[in-house]
Amino acid sequence: MAGVFYRPDSKSMINFSGSIGANDNMVGFGYSQRFGEVSGFDGMTDEELKNALSEMSGNMKTVKQENIALKEQLAEMNSRMEALTARLDSLSPATK
Repeated sequence: MAGVFYRPDSKSMINFSGSIGANDNMVGFGYSQRFGEVSGFDGMTDEELKNALSEMSGNMKTVKQENIALKEQLAEMNSRMEALTARLDSLSPATK
């Protein structure tokens, strides 16, 4: 069994295949069409893909660091809010 595939553009593919043997010779043809938008990575060289991946990796590290800083800030704000709430509760008369 063997096959050949040809991509005339980034959204379509044509294929031809064949199989020979024991009185069961077969051939096949096919066409595939891609729907929707083409990825921004289509048509990039290997070097361009490596550079894009490296840039995304750096961006992800930055976002993770910002996320850690925001979590720390949120934890401090929550503790301050709890302290203020406790102080307010101690100043107001208890209503039961």
